[in-house]
Amino acid sequence: MRRISLSIIVCMLFAAVTAHAQCVPDPQYADSLAGVYPLPVTAATPNAGINKPACITKPFSFVFTVKVSDTIAVNSPLGLIRLPLDSVLIARTGAIDSLPAGITYTCNPPSCGWKKKTTGCVLLSGTPTAINQIRTYNLKISGKAFTYLTPAGYDLTFPGILAEGQYSIKVLAANNALCQGVSTSDLAEINAFDAVPNPTNGKTIFHLESSISDKFVFSITNLMGQRVETRPLNIIEGRNVFEFDASNLPNGIYIYTLSKGSQLRSNKLIVNH
Repeated sequence: MRRISLSIIVCMLFAAVTAHAQCVPDPQYADSLAGVYPLPVTAATPNAGINKPACITKPFSFVFTVKVSDTIAVNSPLGLIRLPLDSVLIARTGAIDSLPAGITYTCNPPSCGWKKKTTGCVLLSGTPTAINQIRTYNLKISGKAFTYLTPAGYDLTFPGILAEGQYSIKVLAANNALCQGVSTSDLAEINAFDAVPNPTNGKTIFHLESSISDKFVFSITNLMGQRVETRPLNIIEGRNVFEFDASNLPNGIYIYTLSKGSQLRSNKLIVNH
């Protein structure tokens, strides 16, 4: 009988676990109504959607939390009516249109089907390849809803039939500052630039040590490159302290930057309420 070494068995088990890796629904949506979370980006929810970029040659992951209702609204000769829902299903491949090359999805449960009044998730993961263009990829999720009266199911699109808005993944070059987390600073006059506390759930104090007195620009952006704060700063030689209130920002990672012309100094700020 042929023997298999322990190392080969371990590798096989690791490969099996990896191939069936599952996401975990985000607990912050445990008490939310039925839907897909985070919500799509709309005029009313500009900071929703996929809140991180996909960087060329760098690992990417993002989780959608799925909460299934027990009814669904459908068009009928009598107008819009609600039918008792049995389940919702998306195909295990090809259900999310326009994903950047290198990014795929898996579900929990692995069937990508969710019974009524249950919670699951969809994990986007992978490493964007260099074949991708540096641009924004608008996604569309397609699936079917099944009722007890319609075994063939109803076609669904999201965003679309179920909700207005847009899900997008912004693909950036690997050397983009948002992909580095901390920029390679050529602002030599700034000896230190820190935020306390970090992570923060409200007010944050920025401490800055400068070897000159000059005018600078302070800004904070989310991981999609959208600015949430911009202000001019008159920095004096020596120690400087100023405050920022992150109470109204959604949880996530932000980049705070001090700049003068083309020179800058950046670092991460984590908001966690």
